[in-house]
Amino acid sequence: DGVNWTMTATLSGEVRDLYAGGPGLVAVSAGSAAGSGPVQILTSTDGITWTPADLDGSSGGTLRAVAGRGTDLVAVGNNLVAKSSDGFTWTGTSLLGQPELGINVWMHDVTVGGPGFVAVGGSEDGWSAAWTSQDGITWSRQSFGPTSGSWTQIIMTAVTTGGPGFVAVGQGTPPGI
Repeated sequence: DGVNWTMTATLSGEVRDLYAGGPGLVAVSAGSAAGSGPVQILTSTDGITWTPADLDGSSGGTLRAVAGRGTDLVAVGNNLVAKSSDGFTWTGTSLLGQPELGINVWMHDVTVGGPGFVAVGGSEDGWSAAWTSQDGITWSRQSFGPTSGSWTQIIMTAVTTGGPGFVAVGQGTPPGI
């Protein structure tokens, strides 16, 4: 009801995002506040008891966001994406060594719409970035148009469908700093 809450201590690490779908609820965790611990994906049917999902190929990155389309669930993060068709078994794919996506890819958020999945974030070779994927495994980098003003080092942190397409917001360094 939004008024009464029950706390649970069954989740460990830094939980970055929740998604209602698939097996009930899906949470992605970086494993530690610094993102250096093991990546975790957890599922729950009641929001109180959480069970770790199986995640293969999760080395070399962290997860920050999760979204779903039909039976497909996709989690994105820093140099790592993961996909599942049931929420319990996930296949991770490292984005390292794919220069067409950017150097050190930081996907901060993901949503569903248009071509399938749309993620936003940044990378060391160009800061603001968006990526699209039809299947949640193979991603293509999209270019952003010019920003308003002369802001620098902008990183997109959230995206949603809205208006005539997608809306992304982020943070950056204002002019003169």
